[in-house]
Amino acid sequence: MASLYFGLSIKGAPDLTDEQFADFLDREVSSRFPDGLTVLAAQGRWRSDSGKMVKEPSKLVQIVLSGKPDDLAKLDAVREAYKREHHQESVLEVIEKTCAAF
Repeated sequence: MASLYFGLSIKGAPDLTDEQFADFLDREVSSRFPDGLTVLAAQGRWRSDSGKMVKEPSKLVQIVLSGKPDDLAKLDAVREAYKREHHQESVLEVIEKTCAAF
């Protein structure tokens, strides 16, 4: 399973709205992982490159990976797109081995 943590605060601009984040999910995430995902509201805290403690509203996206060879490349593409589009320093990615059944 992959967990991606997206900060919603944009330097010098209003925070991303739910609609803007949903648009990003449709274009960049669901298009790469069409089998489904889960989105949770979160409150992030992290230390920036300058050493400042940053607190911001965030979204946690969890994806049960298919095990296909391109899963990691797809996750990297999602993270890079978000950083580029929304001027973020990073998008946290956590990958865990998971046993799942539907």
